[in-house]
Formats: sequence, C-alpha cells, structure tokens
Amino acid sequence: MKKIALLVCILVAFNCIPLVMSANGPDLKVTSLNVISDLNTNTTTVNATIKNVGNASTITTSSPTGLFDIELNVTSAGVGAGPIKASAIRRRGPLAAGGQVTVNAVFQGTGWKNAHAIADVNKEIPETNEQNNSKGTCNWAYIRDFQEMFETALYVGNITYDPADVELVIDFVSPGMSVTLDPSVVHLEMGDVAVVNMTVFFEPGFTEGQVVILGVYSDGYTVSPATIEFVDTNP
Repeated sequence: MKKIALLVCILVAFNCIPLVMSANGPDLKVTSLNVISDLNTNTTTVNATIKNVGNASTITTSSPTGLFDIELNVTSAGVGAGPIKASAIRRRGPLAAGGQVTVNAVFQGTGWKNAHAIADVNKEIPETNEQNNSKGTCNWAYIRDFQEMFETALYVGNITYDPADVELVIDFVSPGMSVTLDPSVVHLEMGDVAVVNMTVFFEPGFTEGQVVILGVYSDGYTVSPATIEFVDTNP
C-alpha cells in the first residue's frame, strides 16, 4: 500500500510540472515594408525586410540550399489585392537564426493602392510559423459629393496562392457612416480576385471618415487591413 501511495504522489507531482515545448526550425517574417511613390520618375518603390525569427537556419534537410523566393507586388485597390497587379521576385538566403535581408523593387506608375511583400512565396522552407510571411499596405480614398447612400464594387484578392474561404470583417467604421458588404464571405482559388458589393450610408452632416476591412482566411491568417477613406466634397 505504501508503494502505491508513493507512486500516486509521484504521478501527481509530475502532473503539476508544466511542460515547456518550443518548436525548432526557421521562421521567416516580413518585419518592415516601405512604399515610396515618386512623381518625378512616375515610379513606385517597394522596400521590405525579412528576418528569420526562428531558432534554426533556413538550411534544412528538405531545403539543403536554404534559398527562398520573396515576392514584392503592387496592385490596384482591393482587400488583399485588386485585379491589376505587377510583381517582382527576389531570391535570397540562406538565413541563419536571427539573420535578415532587405530587398526592393521598382514598379512603373504611382497610382498603385496596395503593396505587399511575401517571404518564401513558393513554400520552399519548412517553417514553424507560416502565417507571418507577408506584410502589406492597402489604402485608398473616395473623394466626391456623397448623397445618403453610396454603392461601389469592392475587390477581394487572394495573396496566399492557396484556395481559401475569405471572410470580410469590418474592423472599424467612423462615426456618421455605416457599411455593409455583400457577400461577406468569398471563396478564392489561387490568384483569384472576387467582387463584393459595398454599400455605405451617411448620416446628415457627414464630412469625412474611414472604414477598415480585414480579410480573414479560413485558417486564421489575416491580410493587412484595407483602409478606405471617404471625403465629401459638398457636405
């Protein structure tokens, strides 16, 4: 009986000790994204920094070179991406744990509304976290004489290169306006762009405001917020 009691005590004590486990491997993260529109040269430059925040090199058994592709892109207005797109690939690596690299690309035109950097776009590196590989900016504005209601097509683009269901979540709406999206969930194949109807209602006295829309993928990944400004030229 004493042996049984002692064994129970040992098991209880062992059960109370927290098990701390950490994943081992590389983890590529886009830590910064900078976009410069140059009206003098009519170009848009995208700069991005990618860091290996994991605890191992990108050189692995399944990726012996440790090299990976980084996509830099610009698109027309849309949540995630619009229908018009230009992109460039930069091949870099290997990166040791804690190592980082900065890349850039220059695109013609200054009217681009979105820009993104996607590390390991072709999924060559087995990472401990695949949901921090991209970073983007999505900003545009509607400047016009608004009435009580405004309807427009809103583009939603898939930037993950995998089929996905994307839920559109209204994260913020300025006072004096309300926004509806129909449909609020779209299925996107690789590289797809879908059209959603966005309806905005304005209260009397509205002058300017914004709505912030998130694209939440079925696996929990969220694209960079799309911030849409509304400015009434005749309030």
